[in-house]
Amino acid sequence: MKANQLRQIGKTSLQVTQFGLGGTTLGNIYSAVEEQAALDTIAAAYQAGVRYFDSAPLYGYGLSEIRLGRGIARYPRDQVVISTKVGWALVPLEPGKPQAIDIFDKALPFRGVIDYSRDAILRSIEESLKRLNTDRIDILLMHDPDEAISIQPGHDPSEISHFDEAMKNAYPILADLRRQGVIKAVGVGMNQWQMLYDFSWPGCGSLRRSVRGTRSPCKQPPCSSLLVIQR
Repeated sequence: MKANQLRQIGKTSLQVTQFGLGGTTLGNIYSAVEEQAALDTIAAAYQAGVRYFDSAPLYGYGLSEIRLGRGIARYPRDQVVISTKVGWALVPLEPGKPQAIDIFDKALPFRGVIDYSRDAILRSIEESLKRLNTDRIDILLMHDPDEAISIQPGHDPSEISHFDEAMKNAYPILADLRRQGVIKAVGVGMNQWQMLYDFSWPGCGSLRRSVRGTRSPCKQPPCSSLLVIQR
């Protein structure tokens, strides 16, 4: 595999490099990264041929998107593909209140709250555009509709599910933006495969999750318009 080799995303017109740069480190996951080191990482990835950059509001509670926006500002916008996510809304962190996911060191003073309402999705997109300092986002992913429960040992992957909310509220908005050409692809970013599989069969998710630990057959064809990406 070559970093700069392109792959088409499903049936869309969008192409991305085989290698991409994920934004969790830019958001200080586990340990803080100096600002210049973060910017140098973006520059090194670009110089190596990487043109796909991913982030999310959750990563560093906005810090990752801000750093990514600064890092790619020096390059022609048409030469890079940016993806970010919706689903985790950022609200100001109240004094003494812990952050929802406490894995980001020296994060910005916000906490993440799962919110798949229409208003929250639209607000999240607008805020991401500002943090990324760009006029457009190429790929939007529905983020952690299981609230990342699957990364906790011993938990049932279907214990927490925002599948129905995501498909009812978020997906129609993202699909409409794609039809308008505002974005080029839609997907899901999460850690487990079970719910990702459900997202590939819209209309079947609730039925096929009814038996714990199993996936019953669905007679509908897989969804060809949803780009499924496992984080």
